[in-house]
Amino acid sequence: MKSTRAAPGGRPAAAHWLIAVAALVALVANYGYLKAQDRTVPAAIAAIDLPAGHQVMPADIATTNVRVDGDLEPMLMVPEEIDGTYVTTRPVTAGTLLFRSDVDTRLPGGRAMSFPVAPERALDGAVRIGDTIDIIHAADGDARYLLAGVDVIQVSGGADGRLGSGDFVITVAVDDAEALELAAALSDGEITVVRSTGAPPVTMPESSGP
Repeated sequence: MKSTRAAPGGRPAAAHWLIAVAALVALVANYGYLKAQDRTVPAAIAAIDLPAGHQVMPADIATTNVRVDGDLEPMLMVPEEIDGTYVTTRPVTAGTLLFRSDVDTRLPGGRAMSFPVAPERALDGAVRIGDTIDIIHAADGDARYLLAGVDVIQVSGGADGRLGSGDFVITVAVDDAEALELAAALSDGEITVVRSTGAPPVTMPESSGP
């Protein structure tokens, strides 16, 4: 009667070969992952302390190489982008990385505009540098959102950006059309400031004329 045992070089040898191939694939994948973690990109860091509302110039930043992954890289400011068109939305300490959330990157050219407002129409004076605000214009018994989601880059009074009593001035980042909208509204009716940091965007009217 013939034996049923596998001959040398049969299935046991094939199983060992498959295990070896799987181990090699895992080794290559692990090596690729570790190499990906070693990838570095140039990133901007503050060379000096940058206060909120500061126009960032090339001399204000230095370059460092940072290990990155797919989530971190889009958040970093690239040194070549710093050309004087961005302003800080919060203080940045010297030697720390400059993130896109630290500067106003919405507006090429870095336009900014100031306007006066009474504290009772702006959170009792609690607006701070780095806040996002909506601006409401009221005239002739009607009110509408004039601007929405604009960044506060400067406020009058208070080293920490907190506003005191009496009329004060808020400086916001605007584009050319928004500047005209705000200027027209300031000459007609009243302005109210709404803090909208982290809030969903408001629905703006199709026609935004004053």
